[in-house]
Amino acid sequence: MTYGSVPVVNGIAQVDLSQEILGADELTRRALSAQLVWTLSALPNVSGVRITVSGQPLALTDIGVTQTVSDWQEISPLLDSTFNVLNVIRADKIYSVVSDVSTEKLIAPANLIGAIANRDSSQIAAITNDLKTLLVTNVVTGEFEVAAQGEVLSRPTWDQDGNIYVADFGQGVLEVTKDGTTRAIPVDVSNLGTTDQVKQVVVAQDGVRVAVVLSDGIQDVIAVGALFRTDTETRIVGLHRIERNISQVRDIAWSSPNSLAAIAADGSGGEMLFDTSLLDGKTKLSSTPPGTQALAIDGSGIIYISVVDGSKQLLYRQTFGSWSELTTGVGGFFTR
Repeated sequence: MTYGSVPVVNGIAQVDLSQEILGADELTRRALSAQLVWTLSALPNVSGVRITVSGQPLALTDIGVTQTVSDWQEISPLLDSTFNVLNVIRADKIYSVVSDVSTEKLIAPANLIGAIANRDSSQIAAITNDLKTLLVTNVVTGEFEVAAQGEVLSRPTWDQDGNIYVADFGQGVLEVTKDGTTRAIPVDVSNLGTTDQVKQVVVAQDGVRVAVVLSDGIQDVIAVGALFRTDTETRIVGLHRIERNISQVRDIAWSSPNSLAAIAADGSGGEMLFDTSLLDGKTKLSSTPPGTQALAIDGSGIIYISVVDGSKQLLYRQTFGSWSELTTGVGGFFTR
């Protein structure tokens, strides 16, 4: 999250939040605090963060008034380096690919187009090829269950607590809680659009920040906000646009704790890879092969893409600015 002009006094960033934060549960308050501390501490002149609510210190169990990253090692935004096993989809099957050897891992009841593992790789959520069904499986049993259905579902995303989020373009955002309950969640879109215009949602590694793509059918917008939970609801709040040149977005992914990658176009030509910093707004551009469809980021921050080239479905890895073909398949994702 970007908080505009945050005052820094003697290395301590001063953040004053609205009263709304007091309505969140303790877990959400801690997660939001951790996200603030990690994000602001990435700035060269910040050694700690002091968070207040209407001028009064935000009270958190076992956390002092001045917070540092050492207080929040368990809620880290860093990519998980253990997520280094590439998985690919080939029709209705999911394969792991290690040292160029593909091993069949799971068989779904329908052809798939995208999938993602939860934080300990014990479960996988997947979207069917027609974009209408969200499936979830336990990797031990291998049995897929229908978790939600829609009309135009995005690739799913997990939070740290085992809840799944998916956009249903034209409808809104769905949450599938870890107990299997499915519910629509409000999205505070501000002046960026409407809730039914959300076509993708991706939760960051810290489990708090969330990247969203909105589309009115002509212009796409990438925004970043936060998951906000109370005892009775979950919302996406604080959305703000992070890039103003992009006009069309095919896919997004968190490429680092403070940057977003996107397969997108800016109106000046074809689709490219945009990698935008949330700290200074600067964007790095890279060309991509024609037919690039989806992004995946491994635990080391290396970018992979899925490409459809005629009848061929291929996975590529970015190496020193160029793309190396790895294997066949679509919807690459990573597990432990």
